[in-house]
Amino acid sequence: MKKTVLFVSGILLLTAQSNAQITLTSSSYASSLYGTDSLKVTTAASAFPSLAAGTNMTWNMNVVTDSVANLFIHRVPAAGFQFADSTMFGFSTFAYQGNVLTNLNASAITQSGIKVPRIAYPTPTATMPTDSVVINAQTITYSTPRTVIAFPATMGSTWASTYSSDFTYALSFFPLYTAAPGIVRTYATEKDTVTGWGKMRVKNAAGVASDYSNVLQVRSTTMHTDSFFLSGAPMNPSLLSSLGLTQGRKDTVYEQNYYRSGEVTPMATVAFKDAGYTQPRTARTHVQRVGVSSVAGIGNAVITVYPNPATTAFYADVPAGTWNYQLIDAAGKTVTAAQQTGSSIRCAVPAGIASGVYFLKLTNDNNEVVIRQVEIAH
Repeated sequence: MKKTVLFVSGILLLTAQSNAQITLTSSSYASSLYGTDSLKVTTAASAFPSLAAGTNMTWNMNVVTDSVANLFIHRVPAAGFQFADSTMFGFSTFAYQGNVLTNLNASAITQSGIKVPRIAYPTPTATMPTDSVVINAQTITYSTPRTVIAFPATMGSTWASTYSSDFTYALSFFPLYTAAPGIVRTYATEKDTVTGWGKMRVKNAAGVASDYSNVLQVRSTTMHTDSFFLSGAPMNPSLLSSLGLTQGRKDTVYEQNYYRSGEVTPMATVAFKDAGYTQPRTARTHVQRVGVSSVAGIGNAVITVYPNPATTAFYADVPAGTWNYQLIDAAGKTVTAAQQTGSSIRCAVPAGIASGVYFLKLTNDNNEVVIRQVEIAH
């Protein structure tokens, strides 16, 4: 069962500019990890910066080309686990969402399985209206927990995971099968190594370069081997072919994750085409809780937003002049905009907008821009 998109965060944000590696331990994270995070995914034609391993490196992910829409991680409570992240998976051409059951303890961040709701799809080779694949409501349990980060994590640290799991479904395929029970059995091996440390920046939800944050670079090599069973026997080869599956299929994933203190969601996850980690293919970047880089042209003016969090309105103290402002949500959509003149900009919180993180974009009459993060809390 190959993971197709990971929607996988904490509260604390490290924005220090010092050139010192970090060591991640359980105390690096907040005790409560519920909430929603926003991610961006690179376009197919995106260029990439150098992502070489090493010490005291600078990785500038501001140069990548992001997709327009955001992806969202919904981190929710789960009985017996500290939290569960909404994550997309795939079986044949069928995508389904599950909550990855995760714990954070003194020794590691671990994942123990996936809670999946029921979902039904028509089959792509349907010959009858009743042909379908039904993904059962289930909890996929790993034979042993997968280690995401082993503590303490610092330069040269390594850890590994080996686990198996069964994913169940039911297939109706006229005239051969009616709600036939099936299993996808997955064997996974993963090795992780901290191969670098340094500073990274990304674009925030508004597309503006963030401040640099101290990060650890972790290389992961994960191999999945999938076997497919139907009605208690290996799936028929012709049926496998019609579903685009291969018995004993092996997938190897090469990724680099860049972790900040306090954030279980990496600041960036980059997938590579090769085992040498020289050919980046796609990237996901974490666009929430990142400070915004200073924008040239505003001089040494200190522009603050208050109250923050805001409920009905907030203010920005600015150099006197004419200012256009936009309030932008985490998906990059402008929710309100106006022009004001003076040294104090008042922005009314639009009725009905959701609580969460937004960005205030201020542009003066010299086309100088500054962006500040503001939280709306109803």
